[in-house]
Amino acid sequence: KELFVSRIQAAIDFIRSHELVDSDNISLVGFSFGGTGSIYYSLIGNTSEVKSIVSFHASLDSGLPEAKTINPEVQILILSGGEGDDITDINFLESVYIAQNAQYEISRFSNAQGGFTVWNSTNYNVRASTRSFDSMQMIFEEVFNTTETPKKPCLSKNVTGEEPESGVVTPFTGGFSLSLIGLSVVISNIFF
Repeated sequence: KELFVSRIQAAIDFIRSHELVDSDNISLVGFSFGGTGSIYYSLIGNTSEVKSIVSFHASLDSGLPEAKTINPEVQILILSGGEGDDITDINFLESVYIAQNAQYEISRFSNAQGGFTVWNSTNYNVRASTRSFDSMQMIFEEVFNTTETPKKPCLSKNVTGEEPESGVVTPFTGGFSLSLIGLSVVISNIFF
């Protein structure tokens, strides 16, 4: 867990040092294993270096590390399938966030399993996916202090390059991202 968090921190440090990046406006987003890494980072990482942490369909069954001090300014958003994690794990995570006085939101979606945002997966759940991305967009608008929407929305494509049947539009098209192991990304505003 510490190794995973150290790799995420290295990516944040790299992004922070990039000349086009506003180093005061960085968010961490993780999907699946990367979502688990995002949760670990929220507990033992340097949370003062990010504005928000978003975790999509993480797995909590391997246990959680003991939390260090969580920056009360960071916004934490956990998006989970109701069929994914055991409620005991979610309750424990929430108790840690409460004890740390963290700003957090945990959303669990009924009839959704892990991987609910993956279009070509049997676990894809349009309701959970759409609401999750909408929630993330709201967090970004809040922490980056912007309500800008793209002039020309970008139609998302799945991993095979095909357009999704639901015609999902991704509202967040700006930013700089770096892929990490486990599909974590670091997102920041860029200067143009």
